[in-house]
Amino acid sequence: MTTFTEAFDRLREACDQAHENRENLIRNLQADVAAKAQETTDNLASQSRQRHADFAAMMTELRHNVRTQAQQTRKQLADVAADLRRGGATFNRG
Repeated sequence: MTTFTEAFDRLREACDQAHENRENLIRNLQADVAAKAQETTDNLASQSRQRHADFAAMMTELRHNVRTQAQQTRKQLADVAADLRRGGATFNRG
């Protein structure tokens, strides 16, 4: 009868050990998932900041280009206006 009891004790210990191993595995998986989730959150936040900075730089460059083109257009229009005044004055004299 002792052998039978010892076998059940060993079986109980094996079941308890398997249960503990499963719980440890689940805790480790949960910790890994939480760590990956935090890493992903950090990466997305970093990418978002970088994209925002890139967009801001692009908009700054675009504004600069528009201002430059506007200045060139104003100068060209001023030149055309001066030519038209000279041509009108010549036409009116003749």
